[in-house]
Amino acid sequence: MNDAAFQPWHMVLLLTAMVLFYGPRRIPESFRALGKSIRTFVQEQREHLREELRSEEARRKAKKAEGKKTEKEK
Repeated sequence: MNDAAFQPWHMVLLLTAMVLFYGPRRIPESFRALGKSIRTFVQEQREHLREELRSEEARRKAKKAEGKKTEKEK
């Protein structure tokens, strides 16, 4: 068995440490803030991907228009 692998008791140990360190009242707030941060990160990542796709599409259209322009000049 791999000693470095994540085991279920690791999660129990982490949760116990969190309860001792933060207290039972602050844990839901912490997880709520973590979830909000993750959602924000994913939304920003998706928006960045959309912007990249739009700019790539604009480059293709510009290149296509440029190719048609040079054909007309011939």
